[in-house]
Formats: sequence, C-alpha cells, structure tokens
Amino acid sequence: MVAAVVTAAAFVATPAVAATDTPLATTPTAPPGTTPTAAVGAWTASVARPLVGMPTIRDLDLIAAGKNATLARVAIEPVGVGPSRLAFASVAADGTVGTLHEPKQSVVGGPVFDRRGRGTVLLGLASGGLAWSTMRADGTISAPHQLGKAEFGVRLAVDADGNTIIAWLDRNAPFEDRETGGSRFRVRVALRPGGGSIRKLETLPINPAYEAPDLSVAVGAGGRVVVAMAETPADAANRVVAWTGSVRGGLGPRQTVGRQASNTSVSSAMTPAGGVALAWGTQSKGEEVSSGWRVRASTLAPGSSRFSAMKELDPGGPKSLREDVVMVVPDEATGGALLVWDNLRRGEIEDVSMATVSRRGKLSSRRTLASDATAAKVALGPRGAAIVTWIAGDPAQGNATYRAPDRTTFATPEEVPGRRTGISWQPFFWPSTGRLVMAALQPPAAEGGDPSLVIATRAR
Repeated sequence: MVAAVVTAAAFVATPAVAATDTPLATTPTAPPGTTPTAAVGAWTASVARPLVGMPTIRDLDLIAAGKNATLARVAIEPVGVGPSRLAFASVAADGTVGTLHEPKQSVVGGPVFDRRGRGTVLLGLASGGLAWSTMRADGTISAPHQLGKAEFGVRLAVDADGNTIIAWLDRNAPFEDRETGGSRFRVRVALRPGGGSIRKLETLPINPAYEAPDLSVAVGAGGRVVVAMAETPADAANRVVAWTGSVRGGLGPRQTVGRQASNTSVSSAMTPAGGVALAWGTQSKGEEVSSGWRVRASTLAPGSSRFSAMKELDPGGPKSLREDVVMVVPDEATGGALLVWDNLRRGEIEDVSMATVSRRGKLSSRRTLASDATAAKVALGPRGAAIVTWIAGDPAQGNATYRAPDRTTFATPEEVPGRRTGISWQPFFWPSTGRLVMAALQPPAAEGGDPSLVIATRAR
C-alpha cells in the first residue's frame, strides 16, 4: 500500500545489507488481468506502471525531494524470516520509476528533504549506533556520520532551509531506578543549521519511567525547534512536556504542557507564523483499557514563552485500544496549523475530525469531517493548497475535502480514487508541477507477478 508521507519514525536497527540497483519498468500499462481505476468526479482515470521484477514490494510511498523531484520509498519483503528492507528510487512527473537503490545500512528515519533537494536520512548501524547521512533525489546516500547509541523513539524533522532536529532515546545504567523501580531513559537531541554539520548535541533529563516516553520533534520559521514528550514518571502524574529553542541557540527550559494517560502518542508542528502546535491522543491502559481515546492540544503563540492551557478537543468514545496518531501539520494558508484524526465514536463506527490553530495560536473546537469513516490522511501543496482524505461507506469509497491554492476554506467533500479493496491511496502534490494526485501500490494480478504504481490526477 501507499502510506502517508512519514517525516520521522521509530524502527529497530538491523544488520547492514548489500546495496543493489534494480531497474524498474517505464511503460504505462495495466497489469495483466487488472484495470486501472476509472475516472472519479474531478479525477482522471488512473495509469498503472508495472514495477517489473519486483514482486516482493510490500509498501510504497512518495516523498517530495525538493522543489522539482519526487522519490519513492519502498519496503521489500524479506526472503524467509526477518524485517522488511527499505529502498529508494526517483519518480518522474509521468510516474516513471527510476533505478532502485538499497542502502547498505538500515534506514531508521526519513528521508526528509529541504527545498534544494538535499535529504537527511537516519541510519541504524550494525554496531547498534545511530548515524545521519545526506540522501540525493535519486535515492543514493553519502557516507554516514555517527551520532551515538539509540535504542528507542528515533525522530527527525527538517525544514525547507535544511535546518534539522534529530531526537532519540537511550537508557542510562543501571536500567532500573532503585527508589521507584522505573527505567532510566534519557533524551538525546542533535541540532544542525541548514547546510551545516551537527552544531548542538544535548541531553534532556527526564524522570525514571515505567515506559519509554513517546517523542515528537518539529522545526521551522528560521530554525526554531520543539521537542515534545509524553512522560510517564514512576513517581509522579503522567504529563506531556516540551522544550523549545533554535538549531543555533539550543533548547530552553522544560515546560509542562498538559495531562496524559498511559497510552499516548504526541505530534507537533512549527507554524508558519512562528508558533508551536502540539496535540496528543491518550487513553488509560493497564491490564485493560479503562477509557476512550481522548485528543488534547496546546499551542505556543508566536513571540510567547509559555504554552497555552491544555484543551481537550475530543472526549473519546468506547473503551477500545487505539494506536492512532493526531496529524499536526503547518498551514501555509493561515499561518497556523491543521489537526486531523479519526476516532472510534460508538460500537465499531469511527469518524474523521479536524481542528485548526490560528496564526495567533488559538485552538478551534473539533469539527466532524465525516461519520462512519476512517483512515484519514493529509497532504499539503503549493500556495496553501491542501487535501484531507478518508475511506467511508460499504463498499469502501475514497472521499476528501480539498482546499484550492490561495484559499483558506475547504470545499464540500468529494469522491476520490480509493474504491478497490486492499489498496491504500496516498494524496500527494507533485513537486515539479504542483498537480494533486492519488497514488497507490497495486498488488500483482497473479502470484509471482509484478505490482504496479497507480496514479490518478485531479483534473482541476
């Protein structure tokens, strides 16, 4: 399937593998026995490009590699038992996929590109260390630069100018605190100005905790940064904390932002106006789940030094385990941010919700985009263009609300490609043209056949 573009993720480092270059097909045809998706509303009929000789691809997602290039990140099924491997290839504006490059080291974060097409990627070394490297728009990488030891929660963010923040967790010895019984984790943060080398390497103290805390990082607006963390200290109430600062000046003091339960994921964004938007999904979970999944948020207004009081945007639904994330993205059209999530509302029925952060850091209330809907995704385009997509109905149908360039409001929901069972569609604005597409990895029509990259374009 095609996943939403991920700017940072946590993976387990695996031993190095040999690099390979595998040529992929360039002929726009439908795989034998299949038919590309027909035109849907404002969307053209899709074009399928077979990925010849690559039947073991599990996932594929498109990444903007600067202002004029697109990169495909693919996960390759292992032969036998073991984790999947990541590989990368350039993709032309017509969907033609170039040569596949598989790094020698395990990719554990990124890549994320600046506007000039310089990518940053995090690598897990066979020795257990963490390194960063530069990736080119064709998927090849330069020699790695070691950062240190990483065990958990690797996170990466890069802005358009190349300002970079990297965060990860490791353990202090001894692993168990004698007084509280909690494990001693520490947060390590590396800061790099655009086009430069690592300038700051900081350690953020946190209390002994029963669980490894969830981390989020963001960078923007002249190199300003934020690190947010869901902390579950062994000797105090659970909370969300944050540090702000800049890639050149380092991080400021720790702030407590709000309350959280025990099963929590944190998301963050720097707003174009220079503020910070934080959101977290949280629920109480011990041996059993004892609450619904609640969504809470806080903001730091431009020029302010303190976060706003926590606001609960979603009180949650049934007591069912959720492993979801609130998507928090900077909003060029308003100078603020967009918050999008899906949540269980009643029984097994979900809905998709949105909230906004204004230029001055004011949080809106929750707005329901769609009922009986799930699998929300967000994509941002040039001049404030944006789209939020989801799946709804039986049989499942892709839907979306679209915002045109230079507008501040979203249009009435429309159908988009996404009807086929088992295919996950990714909304994506093509960097070189600004055109909005829906892309998907279509499985082989027969066992042993080739998958295809399928692309439908919004006609207007």
